Amino acid sequence: MTRGKNPNNDQVSVNKKQFKVSPPWVEFVNKLKVLFEGDDEIVVNDLEDGRYTLIIDVKDHAKFKALDNLLPIAKKFGNVTLFIEVHDLSNKSDHDVDYFHLFMTLFEGNPSFKGVIKAEDPAGTDHVFVMFKPEVKQFFNDNLFDLHGLWSGLNQDIAKEVFEDAANAGVHFCTDVRED
Repeated sequence: MTRGKNPNNDQVSVNKKQFKVSPPWVEFVNKLKVLFEGDDEIVVNDLEDGRYTLIIDVKDHAKFKALDNLLPIAKKFGNVTLFIEVHDLSNKSDHDVDYFHLFMTLFEGNPSFKGVIKAEDPAGTDHVFVMFKPEVKQFFNDNLFDLHGLWSGLNQDIAKEVFEDAANAGVHFCTDVRED
């Protein structure tokens, strides 16, 4: 800690903090981890040093199919491509895209998940709303944007980034209202 004088001649304390910076693909992996924390059927593994392949182990085959259909195979971060592999015992996948049922299956049993709602707008277009409980997620992100090196955000923001293809196809990720 360093002490200095401000223009009003008051004592001022300044804390010096050592910052570490992680690449954006590490932040993406951490977002996936907090999105599925508490769900014992989905394990987001750590990245191995020097490898850009994320392996996600899924114990429930229905959740595997949902995640396999919803996550991209690869995600670009500048000149780095993170490859995403979703594994289960049979490693089978069929690509029927029914977002309502895929997200319902994927998040079933997840303590942060509230539900999925299908609604039609006045023009007759179907929309799928994936609802999360109102809670802030945090993880150590060793970046310069937070004094403590934390990333803080909502599950809806994580899901919007993680499931970008679904978001572009009319799936909306939302935070439910708080119940007191």
